[in-house]
Amino acid sequence: AKGYKAVTPEPARLAVTNFFSNLSDVGNFVNNVLQGKGVDATETMMRIAINSVLGIGGLIDVATAAGLNRHSQDFGLTLGTWGVPAGPYLVLPIYGPSSFRDSMGVAASIYLDPAHYLDPAWRNSLFGVNVINTRANLLGATDLLSQAALDKYAFVRDAYSQRRQYLLNQGENALPSYDEVDESDKASEAKPAAAGEAAPAKPAAGEANPAAPATPATPAAPAAP
Repeated sequence: AKGYKAVTPEPARLAVTNFFSNLSDVGNFVNNVLQGKGVDATETMMRIAINSVLGIGGLIDVATAAGLNRHSQDFGLTLGTWGVPAGPYLVLPIYGPSSFRDSMGVAASIYLDPAHYLDPAWRNSLFGVNVINTRANLLGATDLLSQAALDKYAFVRDAYSQRRQYLLNQGENALPSYDEVDESDKASEAKPAAAGEAAPAKPAAGEANPAAPATPATPAAPAAP
């Protein structure tokens, strides 16, 4: 992947990424239909038509520039929408982090890929190029992972699980607002003391403190004769 990134110009790598993204939009369309997302499915179909014709087979992402955003879905998310639990965390060869439910989705997604129905020589070549190009695009994330994570396995597992749950919930479980947390902390610190526990008022500047009660003097001892 490093060699591919070193010898391939960035515009060419972007064109390869756009090409495979256009192919994967076919699976996105089917899964949006299966999840009952009519608007997203319609926009995805329009993306495929525009990018395939005006984008020279998907090499140029014309649809995004035209305001048609990508609605990424896969069969794993479709199964989750249908109520199938995620199951145990898995690491699949080549595909990487997954779960039992998503692994079934990977198998189904293979048949939704138009390249699957090409001649085996073309199909395998396209698969290899896609894997190398995807890996090259993730080199920066790998370097960041090496620097930031003490336990890489646990970090990737938790990040993957949280990301998939976020996509399944369609972003409804938002992170808490830390500004609100700070305001609540300040409010709790500013609460007045309870009744009967008020601290005595401090004297104003320049005002003398009230005098303490005088202590009676001790009588002197009688003189010796």
